[in-house]
Amino acid sequence: MVRVGGMTYECYPKEKMGHRIKNLKLIRNGKHIEKTKEYIVSGWGSVNENVEGPPIYDVLENYIFDKQEIKPEKPSPVRVIGM
Repeated sequence: MVRVGGMTYECYPKEKMGHRIKNLKLIRNGKHIEKTKEYIVSGWGSVNENVEGPPIYDVLENYIFDKQEIKPEKPSPVRVIGM
């Protein structure tokens, strides 16, 4: 699983591949991520080739500069289950 932000999920490391990440939700509204819906996301490093758009660190720097202060909503959005 590529690193993510803005969402919570449960990780089941002993499950087989494709079944380890469950219960994905958006932090801002608590809504579940829908399997059939497409989402626009950003990341520190792409898993795809020929990615368009500005580097995420530039986007993040501009966002922080505009806001001046950023406070995390929750300390740990990830739950690891069944270790």
